[in-house]
Amino acid sequence: MLVVLPNMSVSRELIDELIKAKDDLVNFRNSINEKISYLVDVIESYGYDEKGNNIRSATNLTVKDVLDQSEAWKNFPQVATKEAQLMWLFENFFNKGIKLSEVQKHYDNLSSKKGRIDNVARRLKKEGRLVVVKYNRSNKMSFWGLPLWIKENKDFRLQHKPNENLLPLDIFDTKVVRK
Repeated sequence: MLVVLPNMSVSRELIDELIKAKDDLVNFRNSINEKISYLVDVIESYGYDEKGNNIRSATNLTVKDVLDQSEAWKNFPQVATKEAQLMWLFENFFNKGIKLSEVQKHYDNLSSKKGRIDNVARRLKKEGRLVVVKYNRSNKMSFWGLPLWIKENKDFRLQHKPNENLLPLDIFDTKVVRK
């Protein structure tokens, strides 16, 4: 908004120049925003956030590591069925493939209901709501996760792959078990 004071005349040419300057500045700002977005994408692809913090080391953190006894724990559906509680854990708490024995430990810590979850997990797998990735044809090297964590029906996506120290050193076979 242009304020015209008494004794001040504004020509149409001046107004046109000011509008053009404003439009040029808006275009310049949009160009800079696009470049910043591109730079942030490049920085993140190398494992850093937009502030320069190394986030590659943070990719192994789970919600429990970050929140620890806070919102994630408060939001656990205590009165839901085991099936709903198990799905909640995979959708909200775990972010990587995990052994069923570890799922059981977390379930026992969170739930007021006690009991085994293996049959519920198998049923969810048969329904296609959970999957198992078996390494080297070994049941001991089986990790559970959500179907969207799987890439090309071969293995977990990189961000959902179990920690390397839990996997065998030499992986000669990987099988996704869905049903």
